Amino acid sequence: MKDGTWKCDDTIYKYRLELNGRMPNAEKDSCFVVLTDDKSLSFETVSKSLYSSLLKDADAMKGSVIVELK
Repeated sequence: MKDGTWKCDDTIYKYRLELNGRMPNAEKDSCFVVLTDDKSLSFETVSKSLYSSLLKDADAMKGSVIVELK
């Protein structure tokens, strides 16, 4: 948006992060594009929220949304 924020589904986020890394057992690197208000999110935190069965790992993404996987 004009003020430097990002919008998805009527929610406004402060940051758009491109997080690069390699998921466990993957052959190549991935990139998550995340809209968030938490600038400290890491690739490991986001990827764990997808494959972990622990609720605390899923909660790390609360208030954030993955908008693209490269």
